[in-house]
Amino acid sequence: MRRPRVKREGQWTEIPAANRAIVSRAHCSICGLRYGVLAEVDNCLIVPKQIIHHFLSRRFLESRGITEQHHAWNLFSMCSRCHGRTIVPEDRLFRGDVFGFLQSARQIGLPIDRIVRFALRVGLTEFGGFQL
Repeated sequence: MRRPRVKREGQWTEIPAANRAIVSRAHCSICGLRYGVLAEVDNCLIVPKQIIHHFLSRRFLESRGITEQHHAWNLFSMCSRCHGRTIVPEDRLFRGDVFGFLQSARQIGLPIDRIVRFALRVGLTEFGGFQL
């Protein structure tokens, strides 16, 4: 049985243009699809759109009193298709399951070492026990 999605508190805020520019790429950092170019994926034609994603959800960081949500170390360029796969890891993080979050994030191709380094940098000590 699937668990219901976790409610995420907090307001949406814009990522500063300078930080967005730092992490912007021409292709998805996970699957390699070029943004804005017609591609065939799983027998479907798509035009991937770039999404700038927070490794550690902005709302999760805000709930912990961390103000560096939009830091370039916490941002990543991915296509909209790959971005949809980040819901499960984020739900695990909001439930307090750091190991499950990291395991799920690794399965979809997120750079775990970078996530852990950022988490420790902003004081999330619960990430300290994980081997990179």
